[in-house]
Amino acid sequence: MSAESELSVTEDVWMQMLALLAAVTGVFTAADLWPKLIKPPAEPLAAVAAPAAPSPAPPRPRAPGEALIVNGTGGGPYYKTIAQALAAASEGSTILIQPGVYDQGVVIDRSITLVGGGTKPSDVTLTSSDAPVTLTLASGRVFIKNLVVSSPKDTEFAASLQIDGGSAVLEQVSIAASRAGVRVRSGQLDANDSFFEAGRGIVLEGRGRASLLRTSVTAGSTGIAILGMGELRVESSELRAGGSAIEAGQFAKVRLSEVSITGCGGAGIAARSGAELNISRSKITDNKGCGVSVDGASVVLDNVLFARERCGVGFLGAGSLESVRSEYSKLELGPLAIKPGRERDVVVKGSGNVGLDIPERK
Repeated sequence: MSAESELSVTEDVWMQMLALLAAVTGVFTAADLWPKLIKPPAEPLAAVAAPAAPSPAPPRPRAPGEALIVNGTGGGPYYKTIAQALAAASEGSTILIQPGVYDQGVVIDRSITLVGGGTKPSDVTLTSSDAPVTLTLASGRVFIKNLVVSSPKDTEFAASLQIDGGSAVLEQVSIAASRAGVRVRSGQLDANDSFFEAGRGIVLEGRGRASLLRTSVTAGSTGIAILGMGELRVESSELRAGGSAIEAGQFAKVRLSEVSITGCGGAGIAARSGAELNISRSKITDNKGCGVSVDGASVVLDNVLFARERCGVGFLGAGSLESVRSEYSKLELGPLAIKPGRERDVVVKGSGNVGLDIPERK
């Protein structure tokens, strides 16, 4: 019989034959042969376990320029403090600070951007009731925009912002301090459309540099103090101080353009020890001392107005003045005041001035 015919035999016949064979030989059983003839049903599939709930993802690395958000409470994608956001920030990151007051001293050691998330600078205030300095820049280039940085500490080295290295760019920033607003020990400060109100607005030490554009400085003592061989550039700004708006010494270089210096309790500018002043298109008026006080410095004036103060330029010691197209008006001691006995140590030259006759040297 053929294989196809054998498979057509009914199941009962096969079972009878298998039972007889097992009885005679004792070797095979139906269980041995049945699987070869009838395909057993497929084994049931193992139960598939339900997927486990995903574990919380660790904070992912931040791409350069990506914003980290500080809201003062934390939770979710937010950071509670600026220090926490800085720890997660990479070079070039932006930290967006939501409105509120953040009280902690912070050290910045990389290039980042700090932005206040309010509609005006006063919506976000960074301060420090414990540390003498609120923000310290150790290295990198930092952009700070649309917020207030304050330091309530009244100690010798207190400051709202201190630059130990690198550079800081302020835009629409208010600096408030009992002592120094910004202290630049090494590096560069650039302030645009900003406001300083402090005991001393800006202090430049060593070779520190500062540049101000459309910025206002109001100080209880000195507006800007250049203690070392620093450089200062001020344009389209206003300076006022209880003492002098600018004190420059030790071969400092100062360049002013379209600047108003008014209402100072002392000289508008005090220049000492080899300082170099270059002032153009500016007004130095209504100060209790002279507009510029010179002792060992050189001054170049172009289109500068002096009015309603003790004198235009006063010489306490040696120095030089070159004045062109400038005006001297309503000055108590006249356009020039030279300390008796120091006349031969003073050099004055220029042309095109109003109210100033250049004296001839004897």
